[in-house]
Amino acid sequence: MPFPVELQDNLAVQLMPAGSDPARAALEDMAVEAYRARRLSEQQLATVPGMDRYELAGFLKKREVWLDYTADDLRREVEVGERLWRRCQEELTASGQ
Repeated sequence: MPFPVELQDNLAVQLMPAGSDPARAALEDMAVEAYRARRLSEQQLATVPGMDRYELAGFLKKREVWLDYTADDLRREVEVGERLWRRCQEELTASGQ
């Protein structure tokens, strides 16, 4: 949905990073603020700039916004990693390596 926004030139210069596309910068800033306010999920935010998860993390880090990653998320990832490691070890043992 296009929506034009008019700004005074002196205000636009202060709001937009030098050399940036003003429309793109405005879109990214609005999306980041929506993520901070929890109106967009991480997955939805990634579709706005068209980035993968790792690029998104860097994009947010530059803006000092951190991914919503809890200790429970870490525990789940460790559990999955441990299961995969055991399965890999079992397969190696079964194949005689």
